[in-house]
Amino acid sequence: MSAEFRVFTNGILEDANGEVQLFYGFNPRKYHQIKVGVGLNGSIFSLEGNAVQMPVQLLIFPFQDLKRLAFVIEVTPQFLAPDDLSRVC
Repeated sequence: MSAEFRVFTNGILEDANGEVQLFYGFNPRKYHQIKVGVGLNGSIFSLEGNAVQMPVQLLIFPFQDLKRLAFVIEVTPQFLAPDDLSRVC
């Protein structure tokens, strides 16, 4: 089990968004590992949630001697509230 916290901003701190994600990692193989999780995306300063997320990560370990070095490929579907969909379009 692992967790991540991310902050996204376009230069103006008031518009900063954050993500909190919790992951479950399946048993690592020799060159890769798969993690699945759940998360929440929202505005940091107004404490409003924007979307529920279901991230899936593929970690690729290119060097066996450096297990702490990995390439991460992530797909994160987001589920928005119906009133938030009007702001996206």
